[in-house]
Amino acid sequence: MRKRRSTALAAALTGAFLLTACGIIKTYPQVNTARFRSDLRLTMISAESMDREYYDLDQLETVILDSVNQYNEKNPDAISIDYYHVEGEMATLILTYQNADHCTAFNEQPVVYCPAREAMEKGQMDGVEWISADTAIEEAARAETAAASTAAAAEETAEAGITAAAEKAEETEKAEETEKAEETGDAGRTAAAPAEPEGAADTGKTAVVPAEADKEAGAGAAGAGSTENAGGAGTGAVAAGTSSMDLSAMRFIMLTESLHVETEDPIVYVSGPVTVTDPHSCVTGEEIDEDDPVYILLDTGKTGK
Repeated sequence: MRKRRSTALAAALTGAFLLTACGIIKTYPQVNTARFRSDLRLTMISAESMDREYYDLDQLETVILDSVNQYNEKNPDAISIDYYHVEGEMATLILTYQNADHCTAFNEQPVVYCPAREAMEKGQMDGVEWISADTAIEEAARAETAAASTAAAAEETAEAGITAAAEKAEETEKAEETEKAEETGDAGRTAAAPAEPEGAADTGKTAVVPAEADKEAGAGAAGAGSTENAGGAGTGAVAAGTSSMDLSAMRFIMLTESLHVETEDPIVYVSGPVTVTDPHSCVTGEEIDEDDPVYILLDTGKTGK
């Protein structure tokens, strides 16, 4: 399946576009943050590096204002510019949308934020296997620990290999020096000894057999067993609509792009390529498959809110 990078906040940063020397192009912001508010408004925070010569910072603010004003002419008060600032080569823009539908229309990138009951009635929750936020946090911690252990084991193995190679080289060098010394001594003794008659028996001589080099043990290199990745539905998985999920007190979020997520209500369930760092914040995967979006459920704590 085709992967795509985030585009929604690229559009938000410039009212859908940035000026260049050759015309108008879409760009990709370095930091994408979506702030989901309890009143169903949606705030997008975007920061874009303006380190290219073709960016015209003098005209950038005009482009943003014109784009937002044109949209608001057809949709009164749909978008507000909360903050715009350029410092050095970094431009930061904060836009607030009255609802997720305006965010989707303005950026041409789908974002859903609505009561969970509404999403269920529209079929947007069909087939979603939810994982509790607590379970997702635990899985993320386990994955981080496993990755650290694997890295440490790999480093230890590499150091052991270097040490073994150095010891082997030292042993080989000493063996070669000993062999040369023995050859030199034999040659001197042979030159000093009287010649033996032809055909004399080699009685009393014992053949010296060099010690065979030790074979490396394969069992020692086996190491510790691999750690299984934590992920998937696993423990904590809950089917949508079951009694454990009071949808009347929940909000539904669907994202099809990589975003840092901030919420005023705690995240209670997630599904898809998403990492939860705490109950009020999560960061989606670096890339989201367009056919496998991220789903998030918030608990408003109030029935029907």
